[in-house]
Amino acid sequence: MGEVWALALALALAWKTYQVRTQSFEVTSQIISQVIIDMPPKRYREGSPNTVLRSMSSEESGNSMNINLSQNTLNSRNNGFSNNENGNLERTAKRRKNNSPPVTVAQAVERKQKENYNKLRIKRNSLPRGLYNIFSNARLQNAVNRGRYQNMNTQINSKIKLANNHERRIKNQLNKIPNRNFRRNTTFKINNVIGNNNKTKALLQQINAKAAKIARAAAATQAAKNANANAARARANAIAARARYNAIAAATQAAKNAKAAKAAANKADENAKKAARNRVAPVNLRAKKKAAAAAQATENAKAKAENQEKNRKKAQNTINKAITNKRQRNANELNMLRKSKTAAANARATTPANSVRNSITNIGNGGNSINNNASSPVIIAANGNGKTKKNAILLEIIKMSRRTINMANNNRNGFLKLMPTVNNANSILEYHTYTWALLYDLISTIDGTKFAALQITPKTLKDIHKKLMVKNTYTTGRSTGGMGNRQERVFNFTDEEVVEFLFLIWLDGNHDKYINESFKDWLDDKNSNAVYFTNRHRELAKDFVNEFPDPRKYINNVPKFSKTNTKKEREEFITQALRNVKGYETIRKICIETKSAWFFIHSYNGDPSRAHTVKKPLQTSVKMGFGTYSSGNPAKTSLADNFESVLKMGIEKILDIKQSDSIYTGTWEINKLKQGNMIHEVSLDQESGDKILSKAITNTPKFRPYITTASLIDPGKYMLSSGAGSSDRLLLLNAMKTQNMNFLDKLQCHYHIGPVKFVIRNGGLNFLKVDLSIRKGGPPTNKPGKMPTLDFFQLKINETNRQSGEIIQGGKKKNATDPLSKMGKFMGDALQYMTVSVQNIYRKKPRYFASGDGSACFMNAYFCHKLNIPLRLIIDTGVGNIRSTGLQNN
Repeated sequence: MGEVWALALALALAWKTYQVRTQSFEVTSQIISQVIIDMPPKRYREGSPNTVLRSMSSEESGNSMNINLSQNTLNSRNNGFSNNENGNLERTAKRRKNNSPPVTVAQAVERKQKENYNKLRIKRNSLPRGLYNIFSNARLQNAVNRGRYQNMNTQINSKIKLANNHERRIKNQLNKIPNRNFRRNTTFKINNVIGNNNKTKALLQQINAKAAKIARAAAATQAAKNANANAARARANAIAARARYNAIAAATQAAKNAKAAKAAANKADENAKKAARNRVAPVNLRAKKKAAAAAQATENAKAKAENQEKNRKKAQNTINKAITNKRQRNANELNMLRKSKTAAANARATTPANSVRNSITNIGNGGNSINNNASSPVIIAANGNGKTKKNAILLEIIKMSRRTINMANNNRNGFLKLMPTVNNANSILEYHTYTWALLYDLISTIDGTKFAALQITPKTLKDIHKKLMVKNTYTTGRSTGGMGNRQERVFNFTDEEVVEFLFLIWLDGNHDKYINESFKDWLDDKNSNAVYFTNRHRELAKDFVNEFPDPRKYINNVPKFSKTNTKKEREEFITQALRNVKGYETIRKICIETKSAWFFIHSYNGDPSRAHTVKKPLQTSVKMGFGTYSSGNPAKTSLADNFESVLKMGIEKILDIKQSDSIYTGTWEINKLKQGNMIHEVSLDQESGDKILSKAITNTPKFRPYITTASLIDPGKYMLSSGAGSSDRLLLLNAMKTQNMNFLDKLQCHYHIGPVKFVIRNGGLNFLKVDLSIRKGGPPTNKPGKMPTLDFFQLKINETNRQSGEIIQGGKKKNATDPLSKMGKFMGDALQYMTVSVQNIYRKKPRYFASGDGSACFMNAYFCHKLNIPLRLIIDTGVGNIRSTGLQNN
């Protein structure tokens, strides 16, 4: 038994010795490897796999700390080594003498961190300058210190990949654009935007818009070239066909004549032979004479036939020569046309931006105004019947407008002499009448007391009319065989867009406080402007109301909102309630963002009587924990003033249309505006009390106030400082006072006074057909010497005749009590942005709608967005600054 224990003990000791020796060998190997790594580089060849010139793999880099840590393991285990093992280690150390001190763990870690930091910094430096500042040195150092080197490396690689992708997309799009200023300027912007999705998207949108514009211009130029070439070919073909017809007719007639002459010659020859056979001796003198005559007739017939053939050939040669000459003239005319177009384009390019433009028509200096009594020196004066000096001037303008149309009807030749450079009587009538309408409106908006001391004659009005005629940029297009500005533009709405636009009309009526009923009730109200729309379109809106969630059904399911995060919790509640609505994204987002409109769709916030007290809150919104949406004293339910600012400032969020940051700095000038030769025409609708829009328009060098026919029928024009031409009215007064028409050369506004026609269709029906025209004989008068109740302008909506005079008088909020006046109030604002938007399709100069009216700004954005029209909008935010969509900023 003792032997067995002794044997077991010996085996155990042997096993332990084996383990210790094995472990000692492993530790010794680790130490030798560490010593080799830490030895100075000069002890090794440059090509050696262990020199510092060799790049370290990620695996080696990741294990470097473990290698250094092996020294601590070795030291901790040193007490367990035998003397023999220590001796071996000493001999090994002596064989590999290391002059440098051993590398500690801290030094190794610091060295590795520095290496990683330098790698990240080098990679960061390759980023474009738009992304360089994202990865600061402090951020890189912090990532290395926290052991997040790989994470930071991945982030930088991701940004580099994203920037490369953006750069490739931008350059691919830029390659489609000619190498001009836009392409060069955009190239400079690339490094500032790549890597940023929003900036890259905005830049790509600018490039795509520019490419589309270039494509449209190229298509228009090519179409014009094709049309001119086709017209030239058609004229040449017609001339050649006419020449061929004449040549064939002449040849046919010559052949007939030759045939008749030949037949006559044959007949004469036959008669001569017959006479010779029948003659008897003695020779009959009479027969001899006949034979001689017949022979002579034969010779004459042959000579005539030869002469006719010669004439036919000569005529054919003349025709051929005429055809050749005509073709050459057509080719010369085509070349001259091309050269003139090139010269015109060059002239437009070199024309200064601020130069006064006579007209885009060929009316020259405006020609002559109407004659007859217009040259009379009689001073226009008031009378004892209450007719003021101002009214007398307005009545004289109506009289001259009627003389114009009478002359057009009764003295055509004399009428054409009024404008010798315009060869169409209808165009002359329109140019004259539209200018009389402009002058009538300018004078009607001036205070009547300012005319009391003026000495005005019909000749003065004629001279003013002649000056104003060249200021109106309206064109008929007849001189070029086109429709010009007379063309009716046609657009289309989907069913969903019809419902959303009706919803926006209803919101606008609530904003102006002439609608005080729910959307559902408004659709069926026969005393509202909803009656202008077809039953089919109103039924579409009713179907929407029936499907849209009614807030009254959620009264018992509303959670209690916290006091610290109420706004967000209310928004989340409405979002959840409307999550299952299919389509109608605009209405859904308006309900979520305003947190008020939802409570007025099905019922007027649950309070038809509009009565509301603190002790008896009847409103659905109050019961559900939302705002009161009340106004007045005592408080009454009202949607007005509870959504407008949200719509105005939420265009980008609701319609996904990019808006600029504030571009007004307090200097009364739009800052950051891209300077160029292009003039920006701005139609001003409404602004806040500090009048920043008027001052910005006046003081920004590239802005001009823009007056359209729609501006003249808006009753709100009297409240504007400069947008509706107040400075021009002062110049007009000075011209009247001094009889010096040169004052009118300084007019600030750009005018476009003419008819406005467009239609929005849906399902084969007209949804909104607009026809704004100008009465060519002036407004009708009931009694001589009495002022008319109407003016020059006449508006038709959906084929229903609505006089603009009634619209302007009934368009005020307090007077909007029937469908006529309510539609007039809506169109007074809407027609301004609609006119500007439609003109942006076919007019070269950019036109902008400027307003502080939140409802009008949002409807303008919706109108352009859905009809695929470039949106050009300038917004008075109401808090002392301006925002914009469509302005080109530096």
